[in-house]
Amino acid sequence: MTVKSKRGRRRYIYIESASGDLTSREDFIRSVVSPAEAGKAPSLKVIQFDGVKGIVRCYLKDVEPLMDLINGAGGGTLLRTVRTSGTLKTLRERYFNGEKPPRSR
Repeated sequence: MTVKSKRGRRRYIYIESASGDLTSREDFIRSVVSPAEAGKAPSLKVIQFDGVKGIVRCYLKDVEPLMDLINGAGGGTLLRTVRTSGTLKTLRERYFNGEKPPRSR
């Protein structure tokens, strides 16, 4: 088992897209982090995304920079962060009715 002090604490951010034109995780990541910023962008992993709403995981130290990137993301998409949580379960219960995304193979 990995010790949290070595790995770092994680936070989960619930995100909504007002336009609904993002169809995949890749579109979402491209809209947040442009290729030019990829070297200095905060770490993120898309946990769940359905085109309109999603959950992103990042490290505690990257929460504020990532939220600034998401809320300020241009390119015609209107993204906004709604809530930050320390557990994935809380966000899934509140916004996804406790549903886990289907496993992709």
